Amino acid sequence: MNELSLITAVASVIMAGIFFTFSSFVMTALGNLQACDGIRAMQRINIDVFNWSFAFLFFGIPLAAVVLGIYAVINWSESEAPYYLVGSIVYLFGSLVVTGLRNVPLNDMLARIDPDEDNAVKEWRRYLISWKRWNHVRTGACLTAGLLFASVSFV
Repeated sequence: MNELSLITAVASVIMAGIFFTFSSFVMTALGNLQACDGIRAMQRINIDVFNWSFAFLFFGIPLAAVVLGIYAVINWSESEAPYYLVGSIVYLFGSLVVTGLRNVPLNDMLARIDPDEDNAVKEWRRYLISWKRWNHVRTGACLTAGLLFASVSFV
């Protein structure tokens, strides 16, 4: 199980890096464009993100986290069990649930915006603030989970 934990740790930290990239400068750059251009760019990103490499990470990590969490519950007396369980919970809620309940609905709302409409600028500004806020949560959750999964190697 330590091997799965280490692989999941690395994948979680990679996902944290992806989210951090968006929080740190991609969204800022898009926000510095004309609203219509930023909207169009983010709409395109939200379509193109559905590729094999991102999907492998995005869906593979939660699957591994569930396996590690179940293992932790079944083997609670093992020293690594709390790290597996807490790491799994942090990842699943802080990344997967936040994505499904916050970032995806925001992306769906953005997909319906016509960048040339009068209210597009106001909607774009609201989107940027809210999306980044929740993306910070995802970044922190992925990094925290990755550190928890990796710490098992030192227990």
